[in-house]
Amino acid sequence: MRSDKQLAIQLRHQHKSYNEISKTLNIPKSTLSCWFSKLEWSKNFTTILFHQNNSSEKHRKQIQYLAKINRERWFRVHLGYQQQAKADFNNLKNNKLFLAGLMLYWGEGDSKIENSIVRLANTDPQMIRIFVLFLERICKIPKSDIKLARVLYRDLDETSCKDFWSKMSIIPCAGVV
Repeated sequence: MRSDKQLAIQLRHQHKSYNEISKTLNIPKSTLSCWFSKLEWSKNFTTILFHQNNSSEKHRKQIQYLAKINRERWFRVHLGYQQQAKADFNNLKNNKLFLAGLMLYWGEGDSKIENSIVRLANTDPQMIRIFVLFLERICKIPKSDIKLARVLYRDLDETSCKDFWSKMSIIPCAGVV
């Protein structure tokens, strides 16, 4: 029998946990588990250690405490966002571009926001241009993050449509949808 296995068994007889034995002998817990799994006295020690340490109760309380701290932290973060939004709204409520962008999104926007994607569908180039300016100037979205997709019927020329919409909307066109 390996000397480290014999030593591990001795430590286990002293009611040492797998963690303690693993750290002391530098043996993986999985190896210890294999060695001790069929030994009845080892299973009894597990029960004894559980009751001595009451570790599951300790862990449950720690998790509850951390969850409470996390909830409080996110509450403060969201509260800060809400306060910032109120201040921003007060500064923007008379801005014509802000109001136009909101109205365009309200009337023509995608009501399902998925993965933080904002979508607007319209065939009027002026409306698209105003919405792009709203995204850039009001929402502070970099032009490189704004994409324009177009739906083309078969009788339309892809290149001329792409050039037209890129020019009119001031955004390079993505692929044809």
